[in-house]
Amino acid sequence: MARAKAQYNKKYREARVTEDARYAATGGKDPATGKNLSRRPDTLARKLMDAAQKSINRQPTAGHVPGIAISDRFYLRAEMGVLGMHYPPLGGIDYIAKPSVPGCPKYATSIVAAGGYEDDRDDGHELVYTGQGGNDLLGNRKQQGEQKLVLGNLALVGNIQLGVPVRVTRRNEEKDALSGYVFIYDGLYDVVKYWLANGVGGHAVYKYLLRRRPNQGELATCRVEFGGRSAPKGMSALTRHGVFDLDLSCGKEPKPIVAVNEVNEAIVPFSERGNILREPDMKGNPLTHLISDSAREAHQKSLEYISTSIMAEGLTAPPPALLPAKFKGRPHAYVQYLNGGLFPYHDLGSKGSIRQARRVQPVLYECGPHFGCAEGHNCSQAATLMGCPYRLEVFQTPNKGWGLRSWDLIPTGAFVIMYTGRYIRATHPPLACPGTGAGEEDSSDDKAQDERHDDEYNFDILPRPYADCENVKLPLLQPESSWEVKCVLDAKHEGNAARFINHSCDPNLYVQPVLSSHHDHTLHQVCLFASQTIAPLSELTFDYGMEYIQTNLDGRCHCGTAACVGKLSAVNTRC
Repeated sequence: MARAKAQYNKKYREARVTEDARYAATGGKDPATGKNLSRRPDTLARKLMDAAQKSINRQPTAGHVPGIAISDRFYLRAEMGVLGMHYPPLGGIDYIAKPSVPGCPKYATSIVAAGGYEDDRDDGHELVYTGQGGNDLLGNRKQQGEQKLVLGNLALVGNIQLGVPVRVTRRNEEKDALSGYVFIYDGLYDVVKYWLANGVGGHAVYKYLLRRRPNQGELATCRVEFGGRSAPKGMSALTRHGVFDLDLSCGKEPKPIVAVNEVNEAIVPFSERGNILREPDMKGNPLTHLISDSAREAHQKSLEYISTSIMAEGLTAPPPALLPAKFKGRPHAYVQYLNGGLFPYHDLGSKGSIRQARRVQPVLYECGPHFGCAEGHNCSQAATLMGCPYRLEVFQTPNKGWGLRSWDLIPTGAFVIMYTGRYIRATHPPLACPGTGAGEEDSSDDKAQDERHDDEYNFDILPRPYADCENVKLPLLQPESSWEVKCVLDAKHEGNAARFINHSCDPNLYVQPVLSSHHDHTLHQVCLFASQTIAPLSELTFDYGMEYIQTNLDGRCHCGTAACVGKLSAVNTRC
């Protein structure tokens, strides 16, 4: 399941590049009809998955779909089709028209409650679902005609006759998702009864009472009502259970980095003692956990929060990247050239500060601050200049020390956070670094740097030879055979919230080297991007690499995912 999702996300990003190129080539108009063209990378990605035979669960079935759990989220209808959850790209009822058992009536396997019918009524555990047909789904969504007991409508009657439940997935509004929606699987519902009635618009419609089966856990979704229902509003730090520091960055990030602990009395090393909340600070807001006065008084800040990386003594900052004369007045054309003919980011329009990378690259070049770009720090082809666009929290995990998660939904391909620290010369002997499994070369005998070197929080600084980058040609990048690790990024004593991102064998982030203010590949920025759409309050993770696990974790992985290379056998004491 995880592999199929990852493959679909990859195909989606490829399809977006293809669709953007098609749209640009025609000026957004159909050459034959002159009508406006639509861009549907989601549909194209599904076609590519089907053609490559990478779609899964292709045999329609009733009940739960293997690999999909209740409360799982999907962000595109096409993604649900690829995973075998709900096949119709638009229709709300998925059904088996010709059951394999002779004489068996057709029956439904899945419905999507999208709020598209004005006669729907949804109370969560019970749903009055309106049948299909007669609705202006692409217009005002009002009922325009009578419904008939055929197709999906007749199939739902078969569920009553057979006692077979249907999967119910609800569509909720989610402004940060690429489609503007999130689809949440809410489990199996029995079709209890049906009837024909005059709807709100005066037309005859079929209605079905669906009731959720017991013992399926808490209902995660919002109730869906006509016209859609907004996703829950953002949380306030003062009402967040377990919060003890309202901003670890002390104003150094665009948005506060909250610290939360509902497990024990550990305190994040970034926290200033005076910033650790006491009960009077909460102004009457409820808490499930509160750091004791004794733990607060015993705490000593041991880490310095920095939002941008710094140079160790003896290292010189590279010269700034300047706009070549032949690209004068055209900074984005130069950025396109640097990235092998593609702009680095998609324009997400209404998503504001969100930047979605078009593809994975050994190095990604952004529009630089010295290019004279009229868009400045808000440039659509630069993500890192604006800092992290999400509300993040550092939280205490049950068995892995501190972790990091977002209060906001993060779209696939989006820039999440930069990993900051101090650039130091690479040391000897070679040590495994997070995210690569590669060691550093011996390039310095500086004793002071050697003593402060701790590979648990280090990144080696060189381009990333991802398999997805095999055909990416970048004009300023030398062949991989000439790459050499000259510096590492050390977050042992200085860093930011990214240093608390844990390893996972099934990660939702990937490491993307980025250059913007200069073009020295030995001192690039270490940035983390979303490899999939990440639901709010999901832990952020990336793959440290097998060599790191073998060297630092005795070959025993702590992530506990289905794709885990080993079982949890010791407590990770990251601090």
